[in-house]
Parts: sequence; C-alpha cells; structure tokens
Amino acid sequence: MIKSLKKVIYVVNSDVEDGFDPEIEAVFDTLEGAKGYLHRFKTRSKLILTIHTLNPDYYSDHESDCYGVEVDMTDFTVANIVVNNDSGSLYDAVQKSFDSRIGQDGSIQSLMFNVMAASVEQATISAIETAKNYQSIN
Repeated sequence: MIKSLKKVIYVVNSDVEDGFDPEIEAVFDTLEGAKGYLHRFKTRSKLILTIHTLNPDYYSDHESDCYGVEVDMTDFTVANIVVNNDSGSLYDAVQKSFDSRIGQDGSIQSLMFNVMAASVEQATISAIETAKNYQSIN
C-alpha cells in the first residue's frame, strides 16, 4: 500500500563544526522564507539549507520484509541473504531491478536481488526463480 500526502519543507541547519552533528536552526514551508533566514544579516552565517519531503510516499507491507539475496548462477544457490529495509533497497525490490557480478571470463557469477517476502525461505525461492528465469532468457 502506498501512502501519500507530499509537502516540501526547507530546513536550515548549523554548519558541522568540530565533529558535532549539525543542529536544526529553523524549518520553513517556503523556499523564500528559508532564503530570507539564510540572508538576514550582512555577513552570511555558516548555515546549510536542506530540502525534505514531509509525509513522503512510502511502501508499507506488515507481512513482509525486503531481503537482499545474492544467487550463485553456477548452481542456483543462495550465496548471501540479508534484510534490507532501507528505501533504496525497497525501491529496487518494487522495480524488480538487480545487479550482477561478472567473473574474469566475462560470465555472470551471481545476481543480487532485493525481494519482498514474508520469510527467508520465501525470499530464497523468489530469488532463485528469478535467477533461473533470467538465465533462460539470456
């Protein structure tokens, strides 16, 4: 399920100094307001403007996790599997994109997928089926 109520906000942060994390100075709902804050004195302060999406679209599935699965293409076994619930991995899973590892001979050694699944077992089955389908069409 995709949820959406997008709005852009503008956050003015202090500059990073002496290894400290930047602190939020102010938050604005318009770019003009944020720029006004940045340029409010003759000498500009060391402030950083960042733009964020308030209430961004996001994918939600309480029955599944996003698994990163690497399938060895020589014998269709899982070489590695981890939970990757970050937005980039989730995007790759929804888009059904993958990466490949090429051997010295130019052949594909392994394929790496991000798949949505309810369990490690389901993620393994899904990734292996996808790898076999990839090999059959290439």
